[in-house]
Amino acid sequence: MRSLSLLFLVASFVVSFAQTPRLVVVISIDQCRADYLTRFNDHYLPASQKGFNYLIANGAHYRDAHFGHVPTATGPGHAVLLSGAPPHLSGIVGNEWYDRQNKREHYCVDDLTTETVGGRSKPMSPKALQVTTVGDELKMATGKRSKVVGIAYKDRASILMAGHAADTVVWFDDSTGNWVSSKHYCPDGKLPQWVQALNDEKHIDMFAGRTWKPLLPAEAYKDCRPLGNPEPFTATLPASPGQPLYKAFASSGYGNDYVFLTAMRAVEAEGLGADDTPDILAINLSTNDYIGHAFGPNSPQVLDISVRTDRGLSDFLKFLDKKVKGGLKSTLIAITADHGVAPVPEELAQSYRGPGKRIASRLVEEKVETALDKLIGPADWVLAYSEPHLYLNFGAIQSPLFTRESIEQAAADAALEVDGVYFAFTRTQLLNGRAPGWDWSPLVYNAMHPHRSGDLIVITAPNVYMSSYPTGTGHFTPWAYDTHVPLLLTGPGIKPGRYMRRVTTLDLAPTLSQLLNIEYPSGNMGKVLTEAVK
Repeated sequence: MRSLSLLFLVASFVVSFAQTPRLVVVISIDQCRADYLTRFNDHYLPASQKGFNYLIANGAHYRDAHFGHVPTATGPGHAVLLSGAPPHLSGIVGNEWYDRQNKREHYCVDDLTTETVGGRSKPMSPKALQVTTVGDELKMATGKRSKVVGIAYKDRASILMAGHAADTVVWFDDSTGNWVSSKHYCPDGKLPQWVQALNDEKHIDMFAGRTWKPLLPAEAYKDCRPLGNPEPFTATLPASPGQPLYKAFASSGYGNDYVFLTAMRAVEAEGLGADDTPDILAINLSTNDYIGHAFGPNSPQVLDISVRTDRGLSDFLKFLDKKVKGGLKSTLIAITADHGVAPVPEELAQSYRGPGKRIASRLVEEKVETALDKLIGPADWVLAYSEPHLYLNFGAIQSPLFTRESIEQAAADAALEVDGVYFAFTRTQLLNGRAPGWDWSPLVYNAMHPHRSGDLIVITAPNVYMSSYPTGTGHFTPWAYDTHVPLLLTGPGIKPGRYMRRVTTLDLAPTLSQLLNIEYPSGNMGKVLTEAVK
């Protein structure tokens, strides 16, 4: 009996070791709503071609995956994916926040203590990220033998997914069309040779003057006609190299192709997945977000970039099948997003007789300023408003009659006077656990970092978009269109199936950690997706 037990333990260890992936690829499709996988499915490649339908057919498809925090934005969203930590632990409470100590707005990956490598843009690093990532834990578990690489047009996406200890992390400098990094990742002040070589090719210059046209026949776009624009779209890129071209390219139907090309170069040059020590490649497809903001989720442009993403994914997975030791059978693929997006409010209101509404953020600031002027006296009461965080100037209080709590509440009451604001939570309410007990209140609690979050967290009503722009759409809210995102996993150790249990994006990090046989990231609050793990 003891021999049989020992044999069983050895066999279990061998199976577990055999299922450890050689390469983990996490692809965040920026601003990809969950319904894009189903609504556009008829236009995606068949499963045999290794696009979205390959992952759906051969992997675990979580149909009810949501973010569990506000704001639903790029910075907090990418910080969650590979840390499993909500904003109140990760410290990434928004794309930016107000730094009370230094009295300035702080971008989530700003780092004035380092230097940019490969360009002259502001220096960036993961310094503000207060937890570890799956990549960081993997580096520690393997004595730095594993490699971790992050690639994205957006600095905050590649940096916050890859983490502190990553080997190569690059982002896009749209003034030069080059990939850049910082001395945090390149302490010798030089880009990796393969990155520099790719920059020298000036690949994007070849797209000067090219026209982005619909990929599919006109009939395919019949359900995607934006307000006031019934004709199929075209968009011609600037005719010569330079910043206008580079910015337009990243926002065009061609944008993701260059990210996939860069990822292929990384796999070859860095030897990702080439041996039995697992590696991580984190990719963000920012182009989908740029297009989604401009045209909205029901536009032909969003359908087009989703189909192009499917084609690019197909080519990339076929490439991995050839380059990774053991092919896709040794490659764990995770597909998700950093947030969703609201319908264009005017389109919802006019085309569908829905409750869509656009309001300006300055209205909230003006209401708060006016109310506190009347209550206490004239002063600049709002230090900053970085949705949903509003920061108050308590230093302007001259009277002992007013407490911090009373001023917060007066400001919250004022914000509620704006048509389109649903509720304003105060810092004191949240830190003392006294906020209303609505089903979605935990999303707001998860945003309350004691040192970085605002004195108010202002939540707009469903289908209300707060913006200073007269067109387009966005995200940031706790409502389903912003929180509901795809979650697909396929590869070694994954049990295929369609899973309807509601899960959160926090759960991705501990699931990957289990499959890699490493410790969870330090701030992990997620749970392993047990039904999908063999």
